[in-house]
Amino acid sequence: MQRVSASIGLALLLWSGLAWAQELQRGAQYYISRKEAIDELLIRVNVWGYVAKPGQYLVPDNTDLISLLSYAGGPTEDARIDAIRLIRTVEGKRQVTEVDLRELLEGGSLEEIPVLMPGDTVIVPGNLYRLISRAVSIVSQLAIVANVYYLFFVRR
Repeated sequence: MQRVSASIGLALLLWSGLAWAQELQRGAQYYISRKEAIDELLIRVNVWGYVAKPGQYLVPDNTDLISLLSYAGGPTEDARIDAIRLIRTVEGKRQVTEVDLRELLEGGSLEEIPVLMPGDTVIVPGNLYRLISRAVSIVSQLAIVANVYYLFFVRR
């Protein structure tokens, strides 16, 4: 009986590891399902960077940037929403547009919010201050570990 349960446990472990590896290779894909819009055209767009759920999304045509960020769970606290990059290929040429979402939300016109096109990639960059703050925090924690190691093992 123990061999059977151990075999089942091992099989589940291997299966979950395989599923995890496949997810890493494939990447996150999200599909927006709305029952009221059965015949709606869906476009594929990508969201990278500091959002809650980065990945590839299938969203309704005419989805704007704010809606896409909402589908992706919104920007994280480390996100810089004043420097979002929208990468689009038009007639074989790559166009990069920087969008100051903070300015648009504070007083811009709704017509200024970019509408997404098929294949667009949205990159939400991180805040440099938060990155430096995290690095300092990690270095200070490593210094504490090094100090404890020195006190217990080297000083003796």
